Amino acid sequence: MIDYIELKKTKRPVKFGLNTLRIFSKQYEITLTELGNLGDMTFDTLLNLMYLGLSEGAKADGQQFLASVDDVCDWLDESGKLDEMLTIFADQFGGGGEDEGNQEAPAKG
Repeated sequence: MIDYIELKKTKRPVKFGLNTLRIFSKQYEITLTELGNLGDMTFDTLLNLMYLGLSEGAKADGQQFLASVDDVCDWLDESGKLDEMLTIFADQFGGGGEDEGNQEAPAKG
């Protein structure tokens, strides 16, 4: 699943898929339990996760991603969208959001 976030007036794809999580957990030697508890990560580690989500999102969307972690940090800082990125992570990692198969049928009237 790819979500999009607007950073510096550019709509950017974000993907926290299995490959993203595999690369990140291997790079930082983080377990899935630790990955699910972002509050225990250092801020640097967290921003590297956000960077990887944008990088893998661009790859999945057929785009090049030439930004650095510092660039991503600036984009999130200037746009005030770190919370939105964290929400995207939570939705993609935890399977949050509405599942169409679980929605109630409309009332007959």
